[in-house]
Amino acid sequence: MAGYLKLVTILILALLSQEAFAQYQIKGRVLNGESLEPVPFSTVFLNNTSFGDITELDGSFSFEIPEGDHELVISHVGFQPFTYSFSTKALRNFYEFRIAPEVVDLSELSVEAKRDESWYKNFEEFSRYFLGSSPNAAKCVIQNPEVLILDAESDPNVLTARATDMLIIDNPNLGYQIKYVLKAFAFDKQAKQVAYAGYPFFVEDNLPKRRQSKVFQNRKEAYEGSIMHLMRTFHSNSADSSNFVFFPAEKITVTRFVSDAMLGGDPTMKRVEDLKLNIKPGVDTLYIPGKEPLQLEKIIQQTTDGKTFITNPEPFFVYFTKEPELEPFQQYSFFNLHPSVSETRPGVTKMNSVQISKLTMRAKAVQVFDNGSYFHPYDILLEGYMGWEKIADLLPFDYQPER
Repeated sequence: MAGYLKLVTILILALLSQEAFAQYQIKGRVLNGESLEPVPFSTVFLNNTSFGDITELDGSFSFEIPEGDHELVISHVGFQPFTYSFSTKALRNFYEFRIAPEVVDLSELSVEAKRDESWYKNFEEFSRYFLGSSPNAAKCVIQNPEVLILDAESDPNVLTARATDMLIIDNPNLGYQIKYVLKAFAFDKQAKQVAYAGYPFFVEDNLPKRRQSKVFQNRKEAYEGSIMHLMRTFHSNSADSSNFVFFPAEKITVTRFVSDAMLGGDPTMKRVEDLKLNIKPGVDTLYIPGKEPLQLEKIIQQTTDGKTFITNPEPFFVYFTKEPELEPFQQYSFFNLHPSVSETRPGVTKMNSVQISKLTMRAKAVQVFDNGSYFHPYDILLEGYMGWEKIADLLPFDYQPER
């Protein structure tokens, strides 16, 4: 499919700050909320991290955690996912968590039983928009697709998904097995918008030495230019050293005809509809990157007590100048939006090594934390390259690139 294709991703990830070094320990027990019996083999973890444990036969668990504010997640098949927010500033010696059994929906059981040609088509579409279409996604494998409940019948224009158990996703390129508690997934086929909510837990692969260097390099490449990298840049106020440049989104009026200047010297007049532009029928305006950089102090505000907020009310473009856009993404690229996008700008001289994204605020302020998370994720709309990257390019919030 040629031209710019809008992809929107709302990632519901960890929402709270954490520091990477000081270690604490959380201990507790998981019980059935109805019978008060222990629930062994429950997965207990900090959301979007590699910190976690599996409960023993008596329901007990214990694992080290970093200093900070966290969201604890408990998952077990047959029970509703359980979350608990806490801080190491008020860490208890022992916790007792009671989780509720899942209510069986008979209508979902009939959907779950279907594994016909239509189900496999829906699964392929789910994989593409959940895992992504990057090189990392191409190597990912969902080990237990049978736990997915896929529905493209209730609304033919929307594919929805949920899971009866954690999704087990092998990501060999990044050296993780991701255990993902999928709360919701919806892909709007007409709007080409995807939204999903869930809780990922990263389990490190036992890598042989011969693979470590390659995997660590893959992780670094996945990190650089990512939304996590961007949010850490905002928190540390270090855009220059992070290879990010920002430009305001300027709304332009598009005439129905364009001149040879827009057509690279072709003297033949052409209709806008004949060009690869992001123009829907009846729409005469679109947003393009401005020519002058947007300074970081216009985007964020930092309080006297060290908190960082994104406060810029207008949409803005994010240029990451260290890596090119990968070939699978190029059909969706902002470079297809308008010929002026390909022009060089201050701080951006090599257009063949640039990834372009657009960020739109849905709230007056969004808090950013030092680990690269932000609250509330629904309040930021991502388009372009960062919106294209999905679960297969995700890293845990405790990841730190080698320096």
